[in-house]
Amino acid sequence: MENLQELYPDKKIFFSTNTEFFDLINDNPFVYKVIPYSESFENLYLLEGQNNHEGLFDIAFLPHCMTQKTYSYTHNGKDKNQFKLQ
Repeated sequence: MENLQELYPDKKIFFSTNTEFFDLINDNPFVYKVIPYSESFENLYLLEGQNNHEGLFDIAFLPHCMTQKTYSYTHNGKDKNQFKLQ
């Protein structure tokens, strides 16, 4: 989470997980808010938007969904990376 905060210092970082794991994340100083996980969050277009749908977040990372079924990398051209390219 610290790395994400460094990449996106002007963003609030939300973390989604099952409620039984909230206590593991709640005290993280780099997480703005923990929200209950929902299967609908596996739809990156719902989270980031597409066409007329604005989306719920600017960028959503889905590290648990790395399959051909689910896109985990579109981010509407707003994402950054941790590498310093020259």
